[in-house]
Amino acid sequence: MNPTERKVYMCSVCGEYYHAKEQAETCCVGEKCPECGAQRDYQFSPLCNKCRQKERDRFYAEQQKARWEAARKVPLSQYDGQELYCNLNDCYYATTDYEEMVDALFAEENISAPEFPADGVYGCYETKLGLVPEQVEALMEESDYAYEDFELSDAACRDIKAFCESFNEKYAETVYFPNWSVGVVKD
Repeated sequence: MNPTERKVYMCSVCGEYYHAKEQAETCCVGEKCPECGAQRDYQFSPLCNKCRQKERDRFYAEQQKARWEAARKVPLSQYDGQELYCNLNDCYYATTDYEEMVDALFAEENISAPEFPADGVYGCYETKLGLVPEQVEALMEESDYAYEDFELSDAACRDIKAFCESFNEKYAETVYFPNWSVGVVKD
């Protein structure tokens, strides 16, 4: 086989390859952002990078506002959870550290008092993170696809479940996740 060399041209904006130099030179020319009129940066979006980022930020802000409005508001003194999640700085705080959270937001995030808690401080639900005994059934089902004579006995499954339960009693960690349905507000 005799290989032959071919020359290709690449558009400097989007990186698309063409056989003709003229096609590469005119690929992204004239394609302007309809919002600001700047040169588009990305071939598959009608917007430039700055306008795409503004659009994402606007969508995120609307989403956060809708989430906060839908949340049931609970005064801090009536909230019975142990942890709070602050959506403004993506941090978790102990319920007793509410004032510390406010101070951190004002100092680090440059958030003014009228904005707080515009985006929300949410309650948390707790769960244990450990070994999952229910996965033994999945392991049994997967064993059907193992090598030909592989079989997990019922006694082995009971032992695995018992081990998971005893491990979880000793070592399972309590973790917290935002409860988007509970908004915590200062008294």
